[in-house]
Amino acid sequence: MKIFKLILIIYVFSINTIFSQNKTFIKVANLEALKSKITTFAQKTNSINSDFIQEKHLEILDEPLISKGKFYYKKENNIRWEYTEPLKYIIAIHDNKFTIKDETKISSYDIKSNKMFKEINNMIISSMKGEIINNKDFSSSFFENNTFYLAEMTPLKKEMKDFLQTIKIYFDKTDFSVSKVIMTENKTDYTKITFSDKKINALINDNIFILKK
Repeated sequence: MKIFKLILIIYVFSINTIFSQNKTFIKVANLEALKSKITTFAQKTNSINSDFIQEKHLEILDEPLISKGKFYYKKENNIRWEYTEPLKYIIAIHDNKFTIKDETKISSYDIKSNKMFKEINNMIISSMKGEIINNKDFSSSFFENNTFYLAEMTPLKKEMKDFLQTIKIYFDKTDFSVSKVIMTENKTDYTKITFSDKKINALINDNIFILKK
């Protein structure tokens, strides 16, 4: 369960600038135009690297748990989350394997042989390709304000409902990439990931996704 919650945190999908608050959201009038723009951005995106800040909010804690690190994505399905603060560990997807590396060991899982890992991998990749907004495993609503488009997604599968209530994805209106993701587990607990200093289509070596001791 601990590993599964850790994996859930990496569900994310292209990267953008730090989120700035604007509370007034209205329903998107032209949904098909929005989907087209997001899909076009994803199709043109071959790689992404970015800084990120992750906040884990728990009812039992007075302050959120803050983690920082670097995110890397390269088509078609290479992903690396490198946590640098306060603990150092790496999560990577490469060659149909899900690998977690901490300071003492490496644990690797075959995505194809594990239904849950396979489902999570599909979610991540579909997000990178801009296909998550058409995902039939979620019920989705779309809103906008002056700065962002907001996709509010509710899981339909029982496996997802057991540990996830909603996912909110904030797309920046300047380039239609994702700025922030909020995953709500229950009425009080949620995880927020904010991205900054993004670099689109910069050169990324494949070796960065291969974890070794």
